[in-house]
Amino acid sequence: MIYDIKAYLRGIKDAYREEAQGGLDFWAEKGMDWEKGGIVTYLDRKGDWYLDEKQGWFTGRAMYSFAKGYNDICKRGRWLDAAINLYDFLAARQFAPDGRLYYNMSREGAPCPSNPIAGQYPAIQASLHSESFAVMGLSELYRATGRQDVKDTLLKVFETQQFLYRNPEYATSGQKNAAGAQPKVPLAWLMSLLCSVQTMREALPEMADRCSTLIAEYISEVFKYYYSEELKTLIEGEIDCPGHNMEVAWFMLAEGLYTKDQALVNRCAGIVEDIYNYGWDKEYGGLYLLVNMYNRPAFSVTGQFKYWWPNNELEIGLLYAYIGTQNPAFLEKYRKAHEWVFAHFPDRDYGEWFGYLNRDGSPISTNKGDNQKGPYHLYRSFYAMHNAIAAYLNNNS
Repeated sequence: MIYDIKAYLRGIKDAYREEAQGGLDFWAEKGMDWEKGGIVTYLDRKGDWYLDEKQGWFTGRAMYSFAKGYNDICKRGRWLDAAINLYDFLAARQFAPDGRLYYNMSREGAPCPSNPIAGQYPAIQASLHSESFAVMGLSELYRATGRQDVKDTLLKVFETQQFLYRNPEYATSGQKNAAGAQPKVPLAWLMSLLCSVQTMREALPEMADRCSTLIAEYISEVFKYYYSEELKTLIEGEIDCPGHNMEVAWFMLAEGLYTKDQALVNRCAGIVEDIYNYGWDKEYGGLYLLVNMYNRPAFSVTGQFKYWWPNNELEIGLLYAYIGTQNPAFLEKYRKAHEWVFAHFPDRDYGEWFGYLNRDGSPISTNKGDNQKGPYHLYRSFYAMHNAIAAYLNNNS
């Protein structure tokens, strides 16, 4: 039981700030390619490269992490230099002829299919994720610099992202939808649309109305296609990922806080609670990677693993649910999740965090990065919780 809530949250806020500072310094030193531009995310435990390919979605993700860290945590010039380096790499190397962004590139920035060790990803990803994360990174870099060329690039990528949202088959077949037709898009697309357009709205106040209209549309799509009245939660498939569902839930909850829509806040807080109830490992702690939503025998062999990012999203969701509802039960769940996460993922010997744990919390791998893990989820969680706590304390002083 937490008795002095404000004192507890002040200490947590400081912990997030310290973790963000140490982690961004790690990536600036170990992952940034200061010679050829961009970032390499294939790092072993000590931060040495074991593959030098570059993932296009991490150009935007890392740009976001460094620039937002500069904007919200500490004005470290090295972080801004890193964000500008990533921007220069994106502007010079990453645009395909049709305006999309390459997903997989050589160290020099040439588009290429990935090395088999990385899972043979294509040069251009059949999604809008590279574009969405670039929108986030460019938004924060524009906030940091006010540069017109950054803004122009942001608006260019944003329009490509919106085109892909309206024409999802284009990503695989090059076909455009009939005028006025809006097909069902994957939940993961709506997830990245939500967080990216929310980020752009903060950077470009003159576009606030358009962004808010789009965000309301995405939320409507989420509830239309992915909310189960039977289960009273989000679901994309029988074997589902609690972490993805939690991301969408807290993005929508954050929108409810922004628009002062308490009904939306309460509805999303209920989803957050349900995700915790079905995804939390009651024996060992931590959020499962995958679960069977109907408690049937079908399962995934990796389902009981504990990955870093679903647990990052769990912390945010529970904290936002507490702030939005003032229900102390959410704060107690948040405390439990926070303590488990900080007890198992940080690598206090070599820096940064482990990404992949067994069910009991022991590391599956000690690497610090790959084509999925790099400077993004962890840092976005630090910023979201640091800033939410700061606002909460300011409003309840």
